[in-house]
Amino acid sequence: MALIVADRIQETTTSTGTGTYTLAGAKDGFQSFAAVGNGNTTYYACTDGTDYEVGIGTYTASGTTLARTTIIESSNSDAAVSWTSGEKDIFVTLPASKAIVLDSTGTVAKIKSDANHIGGSYVLKCATTDATATDLTLDGAAASSSNQINAASDTAITFDGTVVGLQNGAQAFAGWRVEGLLINDGGTTTLGNSALSVQHNSSGWVLAISADNTNNALKLTVTGEASHNVRWMANIRTSELTYA
Repeated sequence: MALIVADRIQETTTSTGTGTYTLAGAKDGFQSFAAVGNGNTTYYACTDGTDYEVGIGTYTASGTTLARTTIIESSNSDAAVSWTSGEKDIFVTLPASKAIVLDSTGTVAKIKSDANHIGGSYVLKCATTDATATDLTLDGAAASSSNQINAASDTAITFDGTVVGLQNGAQAFAGWRVEGLLINDGGTTTLGNSALSVQHNSSGWVLAISADNTNNALKLTVTGEASHNVRWMANIRTSELTYA
């Protein structure tokens, strides 16, 4: 059994209650759920124009049915909708909670189970020309409340990833692995713990991990060396849990 998502699949159904959907055939201009394949699952949405249901369904060719395997979201408090009589549209979709998209900075947007359970992936960057300590940010600009890995109030964030620095022409380079825990306790942001390990650093460049309590964010700060043009980037993965 495989999860299949295909384009332009839409049918109608007159099924009632909370049981398996019996599919009534493709709408004009669309293909049927047969494109999913017998025994395979797909993401679906069903609506009568008022109520709605989004979930994972299992298609069976015999009887042309779609079983409600998992309900992801619905107008019935995210439980299966008990449909009344009448025709409903049912179609293949891609639920927002299952999508991976890029935000305006080109960073992979956060993946949400719900507002309190979030998985994130961030690319941060900066450039240095001397030995001035500089923060890595999403847009490469000065650190603020909108361009770092921020923790909302009463949130714990575990993080792990890599940081790399490269001088122009690859004359010198450095790399680290980082991990830790960031805590925002009612508006006060601290590091619960953190660790970094050096992969390579022959030039004595510096990477520091700290909490930015002003902006409630994780701060990654790098220091290059005088008269050296160095570009830096970090690729950080997070698990973000809020319990207010």
